[in-house]
Amino acid sequence: MRTFIYLNFILIIILSGCRRSESIDTTTLDRHIRVTDSLHQELTDNYKFAINGIYTIIDDTILADSISKMVILPDTLLFYELLQRNISELDELYYQAQQEIYFTQDQLNGLKEDVKSNTISKVQFEIQLESNKETLSLLKELIDSNLSVVKSILDVLFLQSTDTIQ
Repeated sequence: MRTFIYLNFILIIILSGCRRSESIDTTTLDRHIRVTDSLHQELTDNYKFAINGIYTIIDDTILADSISKMVILPDTLLFYELLQRNISELDELYYQAQQEIYFTQDQLNGLKEDVKSNTISKVQFEIQLESNKETLSLLKELIDSNLSVVKSILDVLFLQSTDTIQ
């Protein structure tokens, strides 16, 4: 009987020591994933706008040259080289920012999968979430700086294209 009491006592201690599965709130994590999606959409929209603007400038310049039936070859060639360099620079900026966004999304989705499969504790989740908050703020700064570079490239190109067309 004594052993039965001891076994029950040990069983109660073991069961009370077992960790209950904690519910982890993923609303902040979901919000971060939506932010990365919106950053990607904003980046893509601005990239498409910039590329379309550059091709519009090229079309307008070709049209102006053909209307005037006079091509000032050195200026025109330099201008097209400038446009080509800017297209390459925009492509590189877009690609790098896109890779950063994809990396951040992968980390956030991986963290969400860990929560769903109960392979992460609440403390680990909070630490990872805090780390991802810092990554997300750096990503926002990167996208903002890339968008300002895109805007400045377009401003310079539009100014130069009006000089070339006139």
